[in-house]
Amino acid sequence: MKVAVVIVCAGFGKRIGRPKADILLAGKPLFYYSLKTFLDVSQVNQIILVLQKKHFKIARKFVAEKKVDLVKGAKTRKQSAANGLAKIRNSLNYVLIHDCARPFVKKQIVLKVIKELKKHSAVVPGIKVKDTLKQIKGGLVKKTLDGSNIYSIQTPQGFKKGLIKALYKKYKRNDFTDSSKIFEKNGKTVKLVEGDSLNFKLTYREDIILARAVKKYGKI
Repeated sequence: MKVAVVIVCAGFGKRIGRPKADILLAGKPLFYYSLKTFLDVSQVNQIILVLQKKHFKIARKFVAEKKVDLVKGAKTRKQSAANGLAKIRNSLNYVLIHDCARPFVKKQIVLKVIKELKKHSAVVPGIKVKDTLKQIKGGLVKKTLDGSNIYSIQTPQGFKKGLIKALYKKYKRNDFTDSSKIFEKNGKTVKLVEGDSLNFKLTYREDIILARAVKKYGKI
């Protein structure tokens, strides 16, 4: 299999207080860690790093491999991913879309997603929700939900290139932060593979503290 990877790192980070590309872990930008993981996967033939234009300079300090291309991002995550999809080489038939805000993605997850792409058009990693889930209305608990089959979805999400590009075009006026959602919207099956609890997303400021602790004390 010949696979392209689109790493989306153009977000302005409103909830976390700064652009994701400005966050450093052990002196390196967030995208460095997932980029390093994808470079270690033999099936990956092209990596497209989607950034704000102002971050190209710092990216070039850490990106020397010929298989990595820098692409300018957009205002939304969806459009940034679309910009990356547009730059995939014609010879590649599969694509993984990953959030740079998940720096601790492991090679094993990437390989599981790629393996399932041989049989499915869309594949996502996820972990079963551990907490009790309650539906709230007006600040009051309305009911407790059955969480036995509820999963928290992660990235990288894998797709057949032609199909994901066609669906992005079909739903170009719709906004979504999860790429697999358009497969569901179009009535197509999405395959789940087991994710990893350390593959968490940096969304809030306290997540930066957690990530730095994992990097310092964890076996990453």
